[in-house]
Amino acid sequence: MIKKITAFFLLLLPALLLAQYDAPLRIELEDAKDEFNYHLANAGNNGLFVAYEGNRISEDSINWVFLHYDTNLQNDYHFTLPFPLLTEFITYKKSDNYLYILLQKRFPKKSAFKTSLVTVNLQNNQYNVTSISNLTNNQLVELFVRDHEIVIRASDNKSDSLFFYDCLTNTLSSYQCGFTFSVEFCELDTFNHRWLFGLNSKPDRHERQLLLYERDYLSHHEFVQPFPASFPDNSDFIYNSARAAVINQDTTLIIGTYNTFQDKNSAQLHSGVYTLQLHKSSFDSAKFYNYSTLKTKTDVAFDSEVNNNILNFQLFVGDIFHNRSQYTLATEVYYPEYNNNYSYSGTQMYNYQTFVGFRYVNAYVTTFDAGGNLLWDNYFPFSNLLSQQLTKRLSVEYLGDEALVFYPYNSYIIHTLLRGYDVVERMASIKVENSYAQDKVEYCKNPEVFRWYDDYYLATGYQYIRSKAKNPKSKRYVFYINKLQYK
Repeated sequence: MIKKITAFFLLLLPALLLAQYDAPLRIELEDAKDEFNYHLANAGNNGLFVAYEGNRISEDSINWVFLHYDTNLQNDYHFTLPFPLLTEFITYKKSDNYLYILLQKRFPKKSAFKTSLVTVNLQNNQYNVTSISNLTNNQLVELFVRDHEIVIRASDNKSDSLFFYDCLTNTLSSYQCGFTFSVEFCELDTFNHRWLFGLNSKPDRHERQLLLYERDYLSHHEFVQPFPASFPDNSDFIYNSARAAVINQDTTLIIGTYNTFQDKNSAQLHSGVYTLQLHKSSFDSAKFYNYSTLKTKTDVAFDSEVNNNILNFQLFVGDIFHNRSQYTLATEVYYPEYNNNYSYSGTQMYNYQTFVGFRYVNAYVTTFDAGGNLLWDNYFPFSNLLSQQLTKRLSVEYLGDEALVFYPYNSYIIHTLLRGYDVVERMASIKVENSYAQDKVEYCKNPEVFRWYDDYYLATGYQYIRSKAKNPKSKRYVFYINKLQYK
């Protein structure tokens, strides 16, 4: 039976089956044109939250509203919390029966930041907010959660920092080391009661190296002192990125990208994918797979480079997707696009460039077994995809042994279904349905598609809509959420 992504409709009563247009299960929240004021937090089969700034309550404080929607996208409750003016929604994380939402007021330079953590018990709908008073002067970007311990990654665009917050004792500690680093991955190893961190370090101007840092989350101490362990040396290749998946008590699989030694000073160029097994705290030897050796067809524009074995791409490296027997890393090829502009001053002509966006070309989907051996790969072309932000576009979800590969494109979802090298469903597209048949989407911004729970997915983003329908406004700019089902 051929599977497909379908819009999930509100009602399927016999009396409505003859209607010309069945409204999809969809939320629309109106926003000021070209603004991005709504923030979604995915709570899985416990529904979802939408957070936004509410009314101003004093000269220096404002209410934030948190709307909860059940799995039928019905708003069943909400709560309001006061925060300092100019507080921003940073990120969120779900862990078991709790949802953690991180907000921060970022003051001007040389002033302390104010950080708040909202905790929601998804079983009884109870919530509380905690101020993390010692977390200052850091731009927070990511959360990782285990029980009552929260790992917070902060970044200042040049390097990262790691903080460990205990929700029970309201205490904060940080990872102290003598070098700068960026965090490649944070993986929870419940077998050995530890966090595993991949750190990308550049101790001097000429060398880069990937390091492994371990932290025991039960006793809250580092396993490796005073410095983390280095990835195994290789005279031909330089490790560029790393992602990790815990296989069992003894083994963790690391997959990442590398480039050639002659390009060792460029972290932006990638030649292929490597795999590496971590046994307890020691590394096995790495296996390297150059993009030019992959079996699937590449773009004609790259044919000459493939034949000469000199592929070097700018890549956005995604996360590992797996079904416990297949481990997939998707890497997306892009390049920054510029327009050439000309201006005149008297008789003098000046040429200058303006940044247009990031042009996505294609993605390489590489899949390995638990031993790091290549099982299959796929070349996935993007359709004229230009974005102002460099973010992950392609997602992979396993449905048994089959891999559903998809990405959002304006108001459509492009998808295909693979079983190894075999294409079960050829690449196709589905439209993200609107609330009314007369709606016409003029443009779409920040589209996303992700798995919600079971075989249900959410499509979300912002749309500017013109409509001839009588009920809505003829023009509206909305934050939308559509529920989809893959079956």
